[in-house]
Amino acid sequence: LRASSWDPLVHALGALESNLKHRCDMASLYDECFEFLPVRTLQRPKGHVLWRYPLLVAPEHRDSLLEVLWENGILASRWYPSLRSMLSVLNPEMGKPVSPGADQLGAEIINLPADHGVDEELVRRIAGMVRVYFHDRRKSHKQKVG
Repeated sequence: LRASSWDPLVHALGALESNLKHRCDMASLYDECFEFLPVRTLQRPKGHVLWRYPLLVAPEHRDSLLEVLWENGILASRWYPSLRSMLSVLNPEMGKPVSPGADQLGAEIINLPADHGVDEELVRRIAGMVRVYFHDRRKSHKQKVG
């Protein structure tokens, strides 16, 4: 790196410990808020720090729930690339290897923010949106069935 880019790096490294703690705190809060909702997350080893919180939703709900989050200004994404396409580029003779686990994860994942711009209020607001989304779906399903 050029010397002119050292100052931001020194600042970022100085804030690393608090950044990691914040991300762990936000992940724990997401876990707590989503505990009784029809969603799940990835298992994480103790001490693991998340860049973004991985919310897993049934594929038939993922995109419509993501639209709700986007409409409410939440910087969520669904990006989870399978290595299959990368492997086939690196080794064309290999073809496209089957990767059902990665494909399933790619169809279910919503990545939620966990960075310094996220606080307890925002996590609870996001969880509230998810709760309302599923409540509304159950209600409309009951009306169709009933």
